[in-house]
Amino acid sequence: MGCGDDATSFSNAAKAPAAADLDARTFLSTKVAGQTLVAGTKVTFSFTADSISAVAGCNTMNGAYTIEKGVLKVPAMVQTLMACDPETAAQDVWVSALLAGGPSILLASNELIVQGGDTTLTLGDRSEIANEDALDGRTWDLVSLDAATAPEGAYLSVADGNLYMVTGCNRGFGSLTVTDLAVEIGPIGLTRMACEPALNEWDLALTAFLTGSLDYVVNGSQVTLTNGTQTLTLNEIP
Repeated sequence: MGCGDDATSFSNAAKAPAAADLDARTFLSTKVAGQTLVAGTKVTFSFTADSISAVAGCNTMNGAYTIEKGVLKVPAMVQTLMACDPETAAQDVWVSALLAGGPSILLASNELIVQGGDTTLTLGDRSEIANEDALDGRTWDLVSLDAATAPEGAYLSVADGNLYMVTGCNRGFGSLTVTDLAVEIGPIGLTRMACEPALNEWDLALTAFLTGSLDYVVNGSQVTLTNGTQTLTLNEIP
């Protein structure tokens, strides 16, 4: 596979998966060679028996797939068209190219390697690699902040103590610490894209809310955050 000693030892314990081995599983990137992940982001691959959904930091890509003799074949992918900052746009491009290029694919228990050209992406099953807290390693659609409905495409993800979000116009990064009952959110750095007035108002309200200590409740695929007077509702992206 041309990806060094780690990949060689991995391949000794791995095999090309069948679609049934991947069905209903989500994998999060743990390591990448040949590319550099944008800070605070992870690549996510979610599988059904015949389709793959990929999130690379900005847009979501969906398509049918097959696996033939250890090669992942994704003939075409439909992609959302959100405006991305240059770094995450570039990440979308290389992940899309990796999937479209007929990469090799190997699975060893809960670890997946997808390799094409000079790029090797290692991913772990989300159920195994997410930290013990209920938010880590998960991505959530923003639904509403009190009565205000979130713009289409707005989401928030948490990984390894970092928060990454797309507000619907801008993108934000910050630190996040989870305790049993609350999350502590550090200052959020926000891009400065020009937004129409309604989106700008939403951005300001959302970033003002996501500050300091917030109580949280997880109920299956839904999470709510509250500061005592306002409530943000989110639904997990599978």
